[in-house]
Amino acid sequence: MTEELEIRREYYVLRSCAQDCRLNLGNTDAVAHRLAEWLDAHEEELAAHFAAQLGAGRPVLAHNRIQIALAGCPNACSEPQIRDFALIGIAVVEPGEGECSGCRLCERVCLEEAVTVAATVAIDESRCLRCGMCAAVCPTGALEVKARGYRVLVGGKLGRHPRLATELVSFCAEEECYPIFEQVLNFWFEHREKGERLGSTIERAGRPPLPAR
Repeated sequence: MTEELEIRREYYVLRSCAQDCRLNLGNTDAVAHRLAEWLDAHEEELAAHFAAQLGAGRPVLAHNRIQIALAGCPNACSEPQIRDFALIGIAVVEPGEGECSGCRLCERVCLEEAVTVAATVAIDESRCLRCGMCAAVCPTGALEVKARGYRVLVGGKLGRHPRLATELVSFCAEEECYPIFEQVLNFWFEHREKGERLGSTIERAGRPPLPAR
């Protein structure tokens, strides 16, 4: 398996899970590079923003940089819960065309105890983390992945006043991630004070608005 991806620049750090991990539900490398390309294309605006926030000529320290993470599945190896902006790959599982054989493999593989097998297969959505493992082990196609996409988390940080990231979007397709990312950054930069992390901005100014979908 390849190593995790890390892209480090003066104004941001982006981490992503290994693309070829067997649990990866998305195109994390491609998404990571596209986000990095957007940031690199806006380097002048980033430089102006950080100069205004920190003072002209002052260095951008680790806690000032934009922290971004992409996780290929809910195992969240890239630590999305403590990043300013994060995407977690998810799979939406629904009943398939196959007939349940009653083997209960889906029940046994589910770490959240969200799947039960009786007359039919049932998924408790309040427990399900959308890892897709139940569909992956189903031998008959009674459970199938109907859609793959991402959860969007914002506002995570460590430091003196740690804060776990909160969910902004429960499901979005890959192409929807990019305008959401841009909207979140625009909100942050508009309301940011004294180089604060996004989580602090959200606590003071509220949740970022979403682009029209």
